[in-house]
Amino acid sequence: MTRVPKPTQAIAGCKAKGFVGAAPADMDSFEKNHDLNFGAAQQLAFNRFIGTTARGLGLAAGLTNDVDQVAALAPSFDFFVNE
Repeated sequence: MTRVPKPTQAIAGCKAKGFVGAAPADMDSFEKNHDLNFGAAQQLAFNRFIGTTARGLGLAAGLTNDVDQVAALAPSFDFFVNE
């Protein structure tokens, strides 16, 4: 049995429900939750994974909140939301 990461399952669920895009919340958790014990580089890699996964499923990829990394992430996303 192949294990599918939970973020991939969630984005695939968006596709299955007929959504045209996915914009997960709190894509800047490394700045807000110091208990997670990961930094900017890990957040950048995770966010790129999310963008690539959404686009790979034919969805528009939305980046939510990660203002400090938006320039580096722009190629991986179709739109940006700052709450």
